[in-house]
Amino acid sequence: ENVVIVAGIPPKTGADGDIDYKFDTNPNHQEFKVLPNGQIDYKSMSHIILAEKGKLLAEFIPAQAGVPGWDVLGQTIAAEAGRDAAFLAGRGVIKDADGRRFFAEVDGYVVLNSGVLEVMNIYTVNGDVDYSTGNIHFNGTVIVNGNVIEGFEIHAEGDIIVKKNVEAAKLWAGRDTEIHGGIHGKGIGFVSAGRDIRVGFAQNAILEAQGNIYITNF
Repeated sequence: ENVVIVAGIPPKTGADGDIDYKFDTNPNHQEFKVLPNGQIDYKSMSHIILAEKGKLLAEFIPAQAGVPGWDVLGQTIAAEAGRDAAFLAGRGVIKDADGRRFFAEVDGYVVLNSGVLEVMNIYTVNGDVDYSTGNIHFNGTVIVNGNVIEGFEIHAEGDIIVKKNVEAAKLWAGRDTEIHGGIHGKGIGFVSAGRDIRVGFAQNAILEAQGNIYITNF
């Protein structure tokens, strides 16, 4: 018969810390919007995570202490604590006094990259506004380095700057709208600005500004 004469218990390492994000960290998985007629609205897809100033963005879950063990002589074996999660607050993010909770410092969109959390108040589209971006609704300034393709929309509470052309699309800006190229509206293109509009040319489009409209190329 086996009889236990002496025994020891190994130490147990504590659980690692984690980050509890208060926003969707993978917005690309969102489902497409289904219209009442059964069609799928691919243009309504947007991967921008918006945050208002003061919004709670993330919270540390602290690492746990380990559970000590002992050897066969009854000596205590120390346990290792878990590791804290790697995380940094970048631009537009502030933390509370104990460094555990992180808040948006400005209105903007949330960027999480390699453990660095930021809130940016300027949203830049490096190409065209098309099916790859969907319609854009943003609480800051939008810069488009390409074109705005026909049928798409941009709503910005700040400025809208388009480096190339706007097709038969619709743009609403809370402040200024600047289009370096021109507008080919086809009778349905629409641009609205809370202040001024500056555009190279406008063809078959509606321009509506609370301030002035500047057309640089006649």
